[in-house]
Amino acid sequence: MRFLPVRFLLIALVCFAGGGVTVQAAADASQSDALDGWYAGPMASYVVADDHWHANNGPGAVLFAGYRAGMLAAEVQASLAVLGASTGNRSTVAGGIGANLLVLPFDFAPNFYAIGGVGMLHADDYARAVADPNGPLLPPGASVANDVFNAMYAQGGFGQLFGFNVAGHRFAIRAEVLARYSEHHRPDDFGAGNTLRFTDYVANLGVQIPLGAAAPEPAPVAPPPVVVPVASPVDSDGDGVADPQDQCPKTPATAQVDASGCPLPPPCKPPEAGQRVDLSGCGVGDSVLLRGVNFEDNSARLTVNAKMILDGVADALGKSPDLQVEIDGHTDSRGSDAYNQALSEQRADAVMQYLVERGVAGERMTTRGFGEIEPIADNHDEAGRELNRRVELKIVGSGASATAGTGPASDDAPASEPDAAMATLPVPPAPASDGKSVPGPKATAPGTSGQP
Repeated sequence: MRFLPVRFLLIALVCFAGGGVTVQAAADASQSDALDGWYAGPMASYVVADDHWHANNGPGAVLFAGYRAGMLAAEVQASLAVLGASTGNRSTVAGGIGANLLVLPFDFAPNFYAIGGVGMLHADDYARAVADPNGPLLPPGASVANDVFNAMYAQGGFGQLFGFNVAGHRFAIRAEVLARYSEHHRPDDFGAGNTLRFTDYVANLGVQIPLGAAAPEPAPVAPPPVVVPVASPVDSDGDGVADPQDQCPKTPATAQVDASGCPLPPPCKPPEAGQRVDLSGCGVGDSVLLRGVNFEDNSARLTVNAKMILDGVADALGKSPDLQVEIDGHTDSRGSDAYNQALSEQRADAVMQYLVERGVAGERMTTRGFGEIEPIADNHDEAGRELNRRVELKIVGSGASATAGTGPASDDAPASEPDAAMATLPVPPAPASDGKSVPGPKATAPGTSGQP
């Protein structure tokens, strides 16, 4: 072989593998997937001929068509090469058809491929010169008869695609080098049979043309939104409400506040012994046990202590004019059900009447008697019965409609005497047959021994 085709092939492979990957990194066509689908194209060739051709190296051409899907492509090709005359022989024309498989295995170089294929080679004007394929060439001026033969070939090599866009289509420059091997068994001029083996090296350079629709234009990339930093609101007192919305600017940081930054009212709970009733934290559904609101035995007449407690209730209702309340009366289980029911209703009415006299608007209040049906303690001992005799203040509404006519009466106003009126209410006597004292309403005042 005249100028070391093995070395030529190795140098070419290094150039394609190194230089191709370098260009690949910068080229827009590195998007290998954009070349998927049907394709075709022409390539120019240069063939480094085996010595057994008795011909010089020469140019050629290749036409190919195929289909690519991801890392694989299959194609067919037709090739033609003209090898120059050597030592006075005529040129040799070699053509062929075949099929190739391309593999693109590398993610970092998605357009670098390996190629292999098989086909049929047809040669015309081959100069058969000597019986020995390794013998001397024909002398200058010698002539021989034309020879035509067909042979199968196999080829393999490497290549690189360099993509570019034209009018929305993905094209690619295609460059590859291959080694092609073929055999031909024929008689020589002297009647001896010989098997001639050819190893040629082929370099191809051309254009791969997509046959599908144009690739869609990439959607314009919207510029990233401009983020304007927002200054954190100032909260001088550290209560979690910014200064512009804080209506109580000096609230301690540990205090629980509402949306306006003001402290929340204390939770709704019944007063302890000696404390006044406070409804500032109460809302709809809350119930306050009026401890100490007791009555005289077997009647709906309020005791002096009960009136003092109810004075505080009237003041608390005056400070919370938006509240509407229900006054509930309860008794223990002594006496008949009917008697206890009537007595609980009368005692609830007595509490309401007293609060009206102390300036609480009557339309803000309703009354209800429960008799003995809702005990909160055991009725089998006096301590339990005492807890069951109680009056409760239940919050049933809240709103501006409750503000009319509110406010405690002036201390200079003449004292009312609702108990005098309530004393005239008919209280059915306790049944004599049960031998028990009459039941009292469910006032929650401890220490009212013997009260029904």
